[in-house]
Amino acid sequence: MNFDVKNMDCVEGVAALEDHSIDMAVYSPPFADVFVYSDDIRDMGNCQSTDEFMQHYSFLLKELVRVIKPGRIAAVHCSDLPTSKFRDGFIGITDFSGLLIKAHQDAGFIYHSRVTVWKSPVTEMQRTKANGLLYMQLKKDSTKSRQGLCDYVLVFRAPGENQTPVTHSEAEFPIDQWQQWASPVWMDINQPNTLNVREARADKDEKHVCPLQLDLIERFGVHHAKQGHRPAAGRIIGLLLVSPDRELTFDQIRETLSLSKSATSTALTFLQAAGSVEYITRPGDRKRYFRKRIDDWEKRFFEKGVRFFDIRALLAEAARGHDPESESAQALDRFQGFLAVLEEALIEAYSDWSSDQDES
Repeated sequence: MNFDVKNMDCVEGVAALEDHSIDMAVYSPPFADVFVYSDDIRDMGNCQSTDEFMQHYSFLLKELVRVIKPGRIAAVHCSDLPTSKFRDGFIGITDFSGLLIKAHQDAGFIYHSRVTVWKSPVTEMQRTKANGLLYMQLKKDSTKSRQGLCDYVLVFRAPGENQTPVTHSEAEFPIDQWQQWASPVWMDINQPNTLNVREARADKDEKHVCPLQLDLIERFGVHHAKQGHRPAAGRIIGLLLVSPDRELTFDQIRETLSLSKSATSTALTFLQAAGSVEYITRPGDRKRYFRKRIDDWEKRFFEKGVRFFDIRALLAEAARGHDPESESAQALDRFQGFLAVLEEALIEAYSDWSSDQDES
């Protein structure tokens, strides 16, 4: 088998190819802005919206339809995308596969076929915690329940007639295999069977499959330092929030942030004691994997809020030692009144937000 591996921007790489020089294209494009792989302006995932992504993607299709031989195939893996109330203003689904079909047709491709790849809704629910997949939501209000999202393989054909037939014998492509592959729904794809990056990557390789936004990590570090955290602890929190991998080992944290072993250990001990970070273990693996605690943020937020508003009782105690007409007593009284209004507004804001979450 002959092959040529190139590590470069796909648009620039395809643009350098000769006309009608590719027999087949198989790839999975970025899913709009779901993952931002870098801060490069050429990164298709580095976009503000799905519309902006489609504009980026059109530059690839312009070249791809040129380099694929007439009548040959481009197979594109994709999935529809859930919307969010924060970003889109509503909870629903973006017809990403439909947008890709239209983009290929606009570029001159012929829509050839589609394969639906079944995926477990239980796995999706556990990974995304989407309300529409929760059994609790079904019992509460099933009008907001939905099916899980599947994957698709969209198949497009370059315009023109294929000049070199692709033939198969019964020995190399039996009829039962063809009947299985000809099905519009593939039920036998093993979802967890993916490349294990930690095993496949050598020590000297890039540390991240998706380059991390190091400036963003540093900003998290500065923010948490202002809140009283040690600088290393703040950077670790930033890393755990930004990293595509939710759990990272001690060495991954230390190497990524260029910290010493003692600084990493001290910061992780501090963060665990503060309840900000926890660790898990995996079967057959002696390493500890650290992750940011975000699932119980509501509880911890209100615990901090309760402790903050407890100062009202202390202010009232302090005010009793002052002349009620004195300037200091009046200042303490105004502060207590402000805290009372703030507490009421916070509770009301949380109630409104909670109702919106229930509706979604």
